[in-house]
Amino acid sequence: MKTLERHFGVGPARYEAALAAPPRFAAPEPVFLKIPFPHPQKAEGSGLDVGDDRVITFNPRKSLGIGARPTPRSMRLVVAERAPGRVLFRVERDTTLARWLDLGSAEVTWRPTAGRRTEVTWTLHYRRTYDPGWYFGPLQSYGMEQAAAYLSDTFDASASELASVSGSSSAVAAR
Repeated sequence: MKTLERHFGVGPARYEAALAAPPRFAAPEPVFLKIPFPHPQKAEGSGLDVGDDRVITFNPRKSLGIGARPTPRSMRLVVAERAPGRVLFRVERDTTLARWLDLGSAEVTWRPTAGRRTEVTWTLHYRRTYDPGWYFGPLQSYGMEQAAAYLSDTFDASASELASVSGSSSAVAAR
């Protein structure tokens, strides 16, 4: 399990709205995630009600074998639990990370803090499947921390964009 907490300058309702929308992924910034890791390319699905799902398509895996064809990769997540300020996405199918680790779920909580900010916590529940643990354990832990930060920042960017669009609409309506 890897947990990451962040504070963002958008309100909780905006962050929740961003979580409910299909994610728009940017290129990962951390160098660690750029090297060998799959990169999300698109996502389909929306909503935060139990049973709502997302299908995330990643760049294809390229084998080094002569004449090998790229293998498609994707992940299907389903909203398994929902409460005010909390959602649990359960991984239903994974052809992306399954070679390295077993990602079971992603839990997101959000709550208001002072100054109309939001505290967001991402917890990735996973099991290491590569050995030896003394080597791969710290690498996978660091990779999951970077992945949680990437996800947190992705939805913050969407929430900020929603806020700026809403702010522009309010400014136009006030004129």
